Amino acid sequence: MTLEPDSPTISDWLDGRLPAEEADAVAAAVRANPPLADVAAELRQLKELLTTAGDQPVEASSSLTSAVMSAITGLEPGSEDPFTETDEEVDEAVAEEWQRIEQDRLDQERAEALEDEEATSEARRTEGPTAGSDRRWLKPAMTLALAAGLLVAVMLNLSDPPAVDAPPGRGPQALQCRSR
Repeated sequence: MTLEPDSPTISDWLDGRLPAEEADAVAAAVRANPPLADVAAELRQLKELLTTAGDQPVEASSSLTSAVMSAITGLEPGSEDPFTETDEEVDEAVAEEWQRIEQDRLDQERAEALEDEEATSEARRTEGPTAGSDRRWLKPAMTLALAAGLLVAVMLNLSDPPAVDAPPGRGPQALQCRSR
């Protein structure tokens, strides 16, 4: 197996992520090639440092912190930021902004409600009564329709229906209608 010193297979081998056959081939290649052996030794040291580094807290130096902050704000290290606000000022500004946003939302809700009311009243003026206002006629209309249906049914039942006689054994073609 030929490996380059920057091959990720070496890290996989050190981490134990390779199948046994491939791991044996990488181990043989590392033993046979001194530059690969050096890379493997460095990677082992880095792995050990990284596994033990989590146990020790690391604090950034104050010079690093001020350099980063000056890079973010664009001010010289050590100079005072003229835009720095205290927590109370920030809290007050946030509360004022929240109240302004909430008031804007309520104003929009009121304006929409007024627009809806104006549109509804305009529709009533231009279209006349709506379907909802005709409900007072619904009950009498249904009652009259039912009464008319009953009257038709009674009239049909009172008249004599035609009698139907079928001669025996002749089927539906031989049906004869006659009045009683």
